[in-house]
Amino acid sequence: MSLIYEALRKSEREKNQLSQAEIFSERQRPLMTLFSMKRLFLFFLVALIIAISGFYITSKTDLADISKILVKFSTSPDKILTNSPTPENKPMVETNYPIKPPVSTVSWEDLFSQALTLEDKGFLDKAIELYQEAKKTKSNHVPIYMNLGRIYFQKGLNDQAIDEFKEATSLSPLNSKAYNNLGTAYFKKGWHHLAILEYKKALEVDPKYALVHYNLSSLHAQTGEYENYDLALTYLEEAIKSNPQIRRWAKDDPDFTGLKNLSRFQELIKER
Repeated sequence: MSLIYEALRKSEREKNQLSQAEIFSERQRPLMTLFSMKRLFLFFLVALIIAISGFYITSKTDLADISKILVKFSTSPDKILTNSPTPENKPMVETNYPIKPPVSTVSWEDLFSQALTLEDKGFLDKAIELYQEAKKTKSNHVPIYMNLGRIYFQKGLNDQAIDEFKEATSLSPLNSKAYNNLGTAYFKKGWHHLAILEYKKALEVDPKYALVHYNLSSLHAQTGEYENYDLALTYLEEAIKSNPQIRRWAKDDPDFTGLKNLSRFQELIKER
């Protein structure tokens, strides 16, 4: 009996131990499952972080390349591009230019027009500057030389005026006005012989050029030699035929002081 009793007690203890082990196992299973889920979650979280980091780095590199391209093509002097091609950042014109563009960017026609305006307003030095700049681009435009010569003549710079008028006659051999102006510049310097030659060239081109006849009359009248007075009156008569308005010029012109007492002169300037 004693042995049977011990055997039963031993068997009962083993059953109790097994039962406790099963209970322990059942209690641990949810914990183990939760632990496995946490590990799986952490794994996916790390993988996601790595993926996002890789995309950011790649995108940043691409943006940097795009930025370089945009900067490369934004070297125009009058436009600037931003580093974003979005509509909000379209190319914009720079606003730090002066009100008037630099002279080098203006066409010779604009320079010529501006010079004329300045000349009319009396800004002769500035007009000369613009005419000279226009001449660099359009060196065969005769009016540039004619206007420059006229300004130099008005300023008393006869040598410069002569150079400009000579260039005008060279570019335009049939320009009677250029010959007249060159003759007048010579006349102003006292080079009467050269002046007469240029005036006669002008009359070869335009025989009825009233101003040339008038200038020749004035030149001969100023010599103070009586034998030249007759020639002066002849040229004056031709000038009046072409332009009756010249009567008034001659009447008040001090160049004709030596002729005013001559009856022929008085007859020529008489109003009709």
